[in-house]
Amino acid sequence: MKKIVKSFPILILVSLLITVLGLVKNIELSKIYGASNDLDVFYLANVYTISVFNIISAAITTVVIPEINNTDSQGNLKNYMFIINGIAFFTSILMVTSFILFPNIIGNFCKELQKLFVTIFLVLIIGQISRIRSAVGIAILQSNTDYILPRITDVLPVALPVLALLLVNTGNLFVIAASIALGYCLQTGILLFYEKSKYSSYLFKSPKVELKKVINPDTKALLLSTIPIIVSSAIFQFQVMLSNYFAGKFGKGIITIFNNTNQIVGVIQAIFILNIVGMFYPSIVKKIKKSVRDGVKETTRIIIITNIIIILVVWGYMAIGQEMIKLLFVRGQFNSFSGDLMYKFGFILIIVLPLDVVRDFCYRIYYSLGDTKKPMINSIQTVILNIVLLICMKPMVGEFSIVFAPAIGTALSMTSILLRMKKDTLLIDIKKIFISYILVNILGFSMYSLLKNINYYSDNLLANLSIKIVIAILFVVICLFIVWMMARLLRRRNVK
Repeated sequence: MKKIVKSFPILILVSLLITVLGLVKNIELSKIYGASNDLDVFYLANVYTISVFNIISAAITTVVIPEINNTDSQGNLKNYMFIINGIAFFTSILMVTSFILFPNIIGNFCKELQKLFVTIFLVLIIGQISRIRSAVGIAILQSNTDYILPRITDVLPVALPVLALLLVNTGNLFVIAASIALGYCLQTGILLFYEKSKYSSYLFKSPKVELKKVINPDTKALLLSTIPIIVSSAIFQFQVMLSNYFAGKFGKGIITIFNNTNQIVGVIQAIFILNIVGMFYPSIVKKIKKSVRDGVKETTRIIIITNIIIILVVWGYMAIGQEMIKLLFVRGQFNSFSGDLMYKFGFILIIVLPLDVVRDFCYRIYYSLGDTKKPMINSIQTVILNIVLLICMKPMVGEFSIVFAPAIGTALSMTSILLRMKKDTLLIDIKKIFISYILVNILGFSMYSLLKNINYYSDNLLANLSIKIVIAILFVVICLFIVWMMARLLRRRNVK
């Protein structure tokens, strides 16, 4: 636990760096291309490749972490990875062939842009294939509470395209795609070298795999436990791809606006949710293996802490999000109308993030118990509902259907998994979570009201934002300090 606490500030700083670099990349591309079809094609190819390999990476991390310290599983894990790599390679070939033979599935683009899509997809897929091996390295390091290096290497795929944009001064989308792929390959190489030098007793001591012995009963068991995760992740990622496909149907530039919105939402998820889940998942696994009751109790505490941060960030976005988007994105070919639409998209997606936190940690409880089937069923039900909502809401709310559908789906998904946990007598302390949710929202609303009533105004938008952010941080710190002092005094009185 001490190592986790010490690592967290460094992980936050690295995540901030990754976030800033990702924003710089999107801002520069938006400045060059605006909300255009060229950039829509680039983002669509990026979403398709990332979506496919997020499915495999999620499966690897979830299955490998519980098995990594089991010395009897080393050979089986090697066989398992051999099969997973084969599936990834076959999927890549199938997708490329489909795009070439049936170009209309890409979207309403001209032939030239369809060719650009396939070219960018091919380049990006190379980097994504290398992520399969890096996912194993990350699982090994996280199992040994070694969190910092994997996060530092995550800088490479975002830093190289930024260097291409700023230093080489090229907005060529093929070059940007190549730099992203190179970043992922370098990340894999660094993790592989570090893993072999420090954790050589783990996986892949021999590069040879005997084909006749690949599918043994133990390997089959690992593959069977992977199937539910792959299915649930695949359905979710299909929804992501479908949302982007629908975004392209709403007119020029909507894919770009939608992806820029996801970039902002991804900032919060990457800095807080993914870091906290990534750090605490191995410890949740260990606690639940010792005592299910203690593990579930610890998960409740982590959910409350995570949501304190997330809820305050949600209110912060409501207060200053529009100014932030105007400062970062509204320039060059990216106009104020696009910025306003981006803020509205972001508001709808960000407001349900606290529910997303509860659902994700509930899934982790089941994964820790070796039950991947129930989260899969929940995910399938939710995504089917999301797709139905997306189709049904399209004629009613137009482009807003691509954000309303997943937002409603998140709320229903959380409710569904909580009901399932209650049935399995695994329910987290909902009462505590709800009380903390109400109290933190009161604090968040107070912060929002304060920021909205600040009379200071400057022609410098950056100065305005900086002052409001500093005031918000001071307000939250002072309020939390007062709450901590009151809780401490109450504890002392109870002791007496």
